[in-house]
Amino acid sequence: MKTGKVIPVYWDSGFDGRDFFVPDSAKGAPVAPFHEFYETVKTKRDLPPVYHFPESAARALFMLARYAAWHRRPSGSLCARWGARPRC
Repeated sequence: MKTGKVIPVYWDSGFDGRDFFVPDSAKGAPVAPFHEFYETVKTKRDLPPVYHFPESAARALFMLARYAAWHRRPSGSLCARWGARPRC
């Protein structure tokens, strides 16, 4: 953004091991806490995927890269590697 403004879409809730709470830094914020934000956007088809944990996002990105590498391979390359007939 050219103006240098930050536009928050959610804030991180505090969690004491049992309950969520509003941290002092987020009191009065005009945006929702992450757990509410996540519930409203997780099923929307017109938005990119939103993950609850970074590990889930990293796994999805890994699987996408793995699929892309498989898709770019030359046709019949797996068959030739294993000595199979070029029928694949």
